[in-house]
Amino acid sequence: MNIPELILPGWGVDPALYRCLSPEAELFDYGFFSPDNAPMKEPAPGSASGKLILAHSLGTAFALRCAAQDPSVRGLILFNPFARFAYADDFTCGWKQEDIAALKNGIGKNAAVALKHFYRSCAFPEKLRVDVPQQRNVTALLEGLDFLAAFDYRSLSDSIQCPVAVLTAAEDRIVNREMSFSPPRACRKEYEGGHFLPFSGKVCLDSVRKALEVL
Repeated sequence: MNIPELILPGWGVDPALYRCLSPEAELFDYGFFSPDNAPMKEPAPGSASGKLILAHSLGTAFALRCAAQDPSVRGLILFNPFARFAYADDFTCGWKQEDIAALKNGIGKNAAVALKHFYRSCAFPEKLRVDVPQQRNVTALLEGLDFLAAFDYRSLSDSIQCPVAVLTAAEDRIVNREMSFSPPRACRKEYEGGHFLPFSGKVCLDSVRKALEVL
């Protein structure tokens, strides 16, 4: 029996790009590229019930929250995951607040240019081309960065009971090895490449799904 799937994208990336992971999956949209200036959307409680979650970057934080709150979540496939993003006294590997503030400032001044530079860092060391969408919701993009600067889901680890696959990239410029998060009993695999691992074509998702079934 096929398990329904939910895709939780990363910050500042066109959700449509994630169709390559699972064309039939439900695709969540934070509203980063909506035509209005509406606030950022977050997955609602129960939205992942009975589903396998495929999540990337920012989406992995929400995936952890969904799985910790809802025991009916069937599993997690996490690309470039983290349970905390920003620097703290007990998390010195995280992004410094001034670096997040600099990205916020760039988004506020010229979102297209700031996102283009961000995509280059995400794609490194490969030459993946990801275009900046024509429409940008600056309000939602800034709220996404505020979330990254503040949240901490490390304490949720013991509450996650479903099978988890953690997929990381050796040259990731956004989430370094120390930042990368693996819940207990997770199946973990590292690939060559950068933060845009979901779009690199290096992951055989059918194999990952099968691995989750036997965990």
